[in-house]
Amino acid sequence: QKLTSLINTFHENVKYLPNIALPHNIVANPDLLDAVKGATILVFNLPHQFIAKTCDTLRGNIVPYARGISCVKGVDVSESGCELFSESIGEKLGIYCGALSGANIATEVALEKWSETTVAYDPPSMDSKHPTPAATPGGTPGGSPKASQVDLTNLVAESIKNASGKIQHLKSLPSEYPALHARNMKKLFHRPYFHVRIVSDVAGVSLGGALKNVVALGAGWVDG
Repeated sequence: QKLTSLINTFHENVKYLPNIALPHNIVANPDLLDAVKGATILVFNLPHQFIAKTCDTLRGNIVPYARGISCVKGVDVSESGCELFSESIGEKLGIYCGALSGANIATEVALEKWSETTVAYDPPSMDSKHPTPAATPGGTPGGSPKASQVDLTNLVAESIKNASGKIQHLKSLPSEYPALHARNMKKLFHRPYFHVRIVSDVAGVSLGGALKNVVALGAGWVDG
């Protein structure tokens, strides 16, 4: 019997989280394209060796204004160099992708033991949907970095530069959607037992998750 079928029948991931009851609103879907249909937030939490193939499958099959969060630790190493997985995902799918990383052990999180994580999310300014000062009664600043330059409420696309200096062309969220800024992203993950800190340094959080074991081993060797 497939693992997805077992999860949906017994509400337990017998392979990766045995003896831990899963909420009934969690539904395992073996069809990737069906699972992401219409989704505006995509969370990538899978072994790094499957990222490229997964993105190839998703390309052209997600809404163009989707946003992503990469929980994949490590860096994407190829003949052309090293790249953050958040950047690799963003470039392959044409979306903005942040990163989540922390000293988190899956079984402890599932058992609701207290833990802390960091979400790095520095979205394009158009996602804030704050109006320009000129459009705000009394000229009060809207709070967006580009509020004095463009009317974010009418912006349908934006070009941003990622941590590697590459330009990405992003589509804006539909006007009827709520603003998708860092605070709203925090609400998606934060729980009483799973505390989330929000920062804008996607590269720093990604590299911290990739290099922590290297630093730990080095410190152990130095300490003897």
